[in-house]
Amino acid sequence: MGSMTLTQYAKAAQVLPMAWLAQSEFPSKTVVQNAFRIAIAELPESSTYEDNVVRSALQAVVAGPDPRGGRFEAQAIYAAGQLHDRVVTLVLQS
Repeated sequence: MGSMTLTQYAKAAQVLPMAWLAQSEFPSKTVVQNAFRIAIAELPESSTYEDNVVRSALQAVVAGPDPRGGRFEAQAIYAAGQLHDRVVTLVLQS
């Protein structure tokens, strides 16, 4: 993983701040889905299993909630958390 990949992941994570998603008044579904689309566009091409997991989680939020996965808000927070965890992992590997 190069610094370009880390930068791309960091930009994607910046679009989805956890404080924004975890606030008491959750943003509208449309606003959240649009932010997730922007974050996905920032990501580099998937080259590892971990990259694919993060991209799939973000894409699932854009596609709409899976009733088996709980509420939309919970799914969005979980997916954003996966993205942020990936950024931390990449930082520690660099």
